[in-house]
Amino acid sequence: MPFLAAALLAQVALAPLVAQTPLRLTYLGNMGVLLEHAGKRVVIDGFHRGALADYASVPPTILTALESAAEPYRRIDLALTTHRHLDHFDHRAVAARLAADSTIVYLAARETVDSLVARSAVSARDPRIRAVVPPNGGAADLTLNGVAVRVLDLPHNATPTATVANVGFIVDLGGIRVLHVGDANPDRDRYRGHRLNADPVDVAVLPYWYFLGRNRAALLAAIPARHYVASHIGPTDTTKVSSELAGAIDNLTLLLSPGAVVELAGTR
Repeated sequence: MPFLAAALLAQVALAPLVAQTPLRLTYLGNMGVLLEHAGKRVVIDGFHRGALADYASVPPTILTALESAAEPYRRIDLALTTHRHLDHFDHRAVAARLAADSTIVYLAARETVDSLVARSAVSARDPRIRAVVPPNGGAADLTLNGVAVRVLDLPHNATPTATVANVGFIVDLGGIRVLHVGDANPDRDRYRGHRLNADPVDVAVLPYWYFLGRNRAALLAAIPARHYVASHIGPTDTTKVSSELAGAIDNLTLLLSPGAVVELAGTR
């Protein structure tokens, strides 16, 4: 067992495993994913139009179906956005989906929602739109369209430009809990504050750099999960990152090809 996996298992006792239908994860592009389980479908960071060439865009055939609520993406219960950077969010894509779909609910940080409303015809009074500002270092709990979501205060990684409001999400799909952190700062103390060790998630979708560097074991020990998913891998970086992460940790899936589907076995 690689040293990192051993370090994680030494610090968290996982509950006994119980057979369960798999979580189906479709990679949409960059950090965009579609999660399906227990009759619920949730998209996180999947509504963007490839405005930044360095990051994987959502393929046109997938994006068109997502925006127009066409098959196989006709029904989506909940769409979430971690922050408003263009490799995670495009106001035109979100507005198109809202115009085509009367039942979807959209949840994002207030700053992101403000950007959507200011730059599109979407009304701030639309009951399908939910803006959230979790307390500093804390979390906010909501249930939307039958999906329980915990919104975590996880500030964005340091950037040369003005910092945007980044939030993380823990989505509960029929007892399988998925963490998605967007571009959160890989600060282990921030994660310790959310006490994820007390109730580990089943799947953690993290930027690939969380699995690199000398501090990775300590960081991931604060984010215990049964399955890890490495995302935000640029199209020109797939070979390099795949090589760097080969054998780094057990139960690690790399998101490399938009449109790919991964099934992660249920464990609770």
